[in-house]
Amino acid sequence: MITLTQPRLLIPKLETALIFLLAFAIFISKPLIYLSILLLIGSTLVRITNDQEYRHELFGNKLFWASTGLFVFGVVSVAIGSSYVEDIGWMAKKTMMLPMVAPLLIAFTFQYNRLAALSGVIIGFWTAFILTASMHNWTWSGSRYGGATWDVGMWGVVCAMLIVLLTPMMFFKNLSITARCILVLTIMGAGFMLLASGSRGPLLGAAIAIFFYLILKQRIVLLLLGATTLIGALTANIIFPQQASSTIQRIKSITDLDNDASNYIRLALWENGFALLKKQFMVGDKRFWLGNGHQGKIVETNEFFHSEFKYIARVKPGALEELHPNVADQHNMYLDSTLSSGILWTASVLVFISLLGISKKKIKSEKHSPHISFPMLIYFTVNGLTYSILPHFAFMMTLFFIALMREVEE
Repeated sequence: MITLTQPRLLIPKLETALIFLLAFAIFISKPLIYLSILLLIGSTLVRITNDQEYRHELFGNKLFWASTGLFVFGVVSVAIGSSYVEDIGWMAKKTMMLPMVAPLLIAFTFQYNRLAALSGVIIGFWTAFILTASMHNWTWSGSRYGGATWDVGMWGVVCAMLIVLLTPMMFFKNLSITARCILVLTIMGAGFMLLASGSRGPLLGAAIAIFFYLILKQRIVLLLLGATTLIGALTANIIFPQQASSTIQRIKSITDLDNDASNYIRLALWENGFALLKKQFMVGDKRFWLGNGHQGKIVETNEFFHSEFKYIARVKPGALEELHPNVADQHNMYLDSTLSSGILWTASVLVFISLLGISKKKIKSEKHSPHISFPMLIYFTVNGLTYSILPHFAFMMTLFFIALMREVEE
């Protein structure tokens, strides 16, 4: 684990404030997320220049060079693969959290920075919760509930991410009653918003992540949670039949691949994306390895669809033409990232984040203790099956939360 003596002077205080701002921004504004990350990068550069001990600690850490190398590699590969200059800036913007992984791990070794991050996400969520509920006049009919600060899909993504972040922390032994109550209420609030959003991918990802965490560490709680969920569902069906029925049907539709349009459209989009990648690989196109870039991917997938794919489609032939979805969005981070950023960068960053999420950390007794960040990794990988979140702001937030979860004290 990264260690460092107590930070000094103004920059560490600014760092704490910026960590709070970034955590708060997750639920409030995408531009504010980017701004706070840029400010964190700036404060880190200043500290590297002025603090020799910090510079030595950071530059001596292999994780810093690995993550920074991935950032540079992604930008360079897109610059080579794409025909559009703007794609270079797009890639840099979407992956600029990578060089900050090691600085965040250093920052989170201090309790006040961890508290700043947790306070930021909780305050940010409840701010967005109030704005969202007010926008809907504090009622819910059962239809999909979009956020006041995010569209309906991304609102579900961040709410599920919050549940996965806070659930393991709820079981910390030294947690005060007040703190435990705040965590429980926040998880319940995020759970309601997640169900109301109707976002099935985030719901499935969060459910699997929490299931694996509980079955490994809290098996009795898993049984109690299952019983509570069943009782709650039956009670809700009696008191709020319309909302309960809508939610249950939405959950059931996850496995309906023949009649649910959003499901078979996703399958058709996956088929289109895979077919384009296969073609690029077969003809030896460098873009298979290095990526088409964001704008390049949009152009290539649209041209491929209209010139070739629509004549050979097997999944609901004609569905994409009839329903006119955005064929440039594969609704799958593995396909989307490979098309935009190349298979080399995509595979490398998935290995990097996997090792970051499942590796072990040293504790004072010099033993190795598994940390609680693996549920966030599970959520990210499962949610990525149906959402294009790499590279994406959700990818940056995953790095932020995994860095935080690696350093929290159970």
